[in-house]
Amino acid sequence: MILKLTLKTCTMLFFVLALSVIIAETESRHHAPNGSSRKLAEGESTNAFNGARPIARRLLGSSIKDQQSFKDCESNPNGCLSLAMSNQQITGTVPTELGLFTNLTKLDLFGNLLVGTLPTELGKLNLVTDFWLDANNLTGTLPTELGLLDSVEWLALHTNMFVGTIPTELGNLVKLTTLKLYSNQLFGALPDEFANLVLISQLMVENNVELCGYNPVTWGTTTLSGTNIGKYLCEGCVEDSE
Repeated sequence: MILKLTLKTCTMLFFVLALSVIIAETESRHHAPNGSSRKLAEGESTNAFNGARPIARRLLGSSIKDQQSFKDCESNPNGCLSLAMSNQQITGTVPTELGLFTNLTKLDLFGNLLVGTLPTELGKLNLVTDFWLDANNLTGTLPTELGLLDSVEWLALHTNMFVGTIPTELGNLVKLTTLKLYSNQLFGALPDEFANLVLISQLMVENNVELCGYNPVTWGTTTLSGTNIGKYLCEGCVEDSE
């Protein structure tokens, strides 16, 4: 009787073990591409409940509103003096809510994956001195409201896909020392109003579509004559000035 019970128990244990192996193999093939095994990607977790990657990696590719620094500014708009989120692979568009942070002195969104147009609400940031939105995938025309950034000294919008002409309102930014618009799809002549930029020492506009240089007659002798803008002088500008 004992021998029969032992044989029966062993048979059941063998059946359970075999079934477990089959289930494990099936699940492995289900989660692996083409039924084959694969190595874990760098940073991938082996914890079945965790899923795949550490939290820090999952934040990459999120929007501006998902960033903690933005949330901090949103909770205390008047106390938000700097918003620096460069090179974080941030996606999405530039939110209009940035215009609420009117005490900002620095806006740095350089080197992300932002798309879409610049919201006109950015013109409300009249205390910002450093405005960096370069090296993204921004499109559309440059909003005239950028001319309301009364305190801006460094304006970097280069290496995007902006189109159209340069707004004449940028000539109102009399505190500008650096203006970078290169590597876009801008065209037309540089505004005569740029003659008002008496403090500017760096004006970079190369690698655009058909952007014509400055008008030496209308602009007269300004600090721009000492920048690299001279090499963008074209015949059209000279002819138009006569």
